[in-house]
Amino acid sequence: MIRRQIVRTTTQLFLVLLMLSGCESRDVQLAREAANRQAQQNTEMTTLNKEVASGAHQLVAADAQARKEIINVHHELQAERSRLDTSHDALEKERQNIASERQTDSILTALAPLFSTVVLVVVLLGFCWSMTVAAHRRESSDFDVSDLLVRELVCGNPSITSKTDRTLILPTECDPGEGANG
Repeated sequence: MIRRQIVRTTTQLFLVLLMLSGCESRDVQLAREAANRQAQQNTEMTTLNKEVASGAHQLVAADAQARKEIINVHHELQAERSRLDTSHDALEKERQNIASERQTDSILTALAPLFSTVVLVVVLLGFCWSMTVAAHRRESSDFDVSDLLVRELVCGNPSITSKTDRTLILPTECDPGEGANG
């Protein structure tokens, strides 16, 4: 567009010069100087337009390069975020595993006394059951020995053997004053 304007202006100047060729030399000289100035200004405008176009081209190229760098940085940030998310997930799983182990350990720790109490009760109930079964049988002397042991435990005094003669002394009944309580 600017080029057309330059060509049109130059053409108009030449027409003016041709028309003035019959005029005085001073007028012709002024017209020539004006035409030369106009041509010089046109050349300067063309050079300036080329420089502006070159600067705009460089600006667009620099902007494109900056956008590429921003995109690369964005991708790097996304990759880093992904790595951090993966690390966070692994850390969270490890934390949950440790918490689960602690919970399991605390449950086992709480159940250990209960389990030992249950085992003791079962053993005692088994002993009592065997004593009851033996009492109903009366076929063997095991019942007499068990009865002796129970009386010994209930009465609280060592009356099974004498310290001097080592003979077996069987108590018939516990004295009311004797026993584990008295």
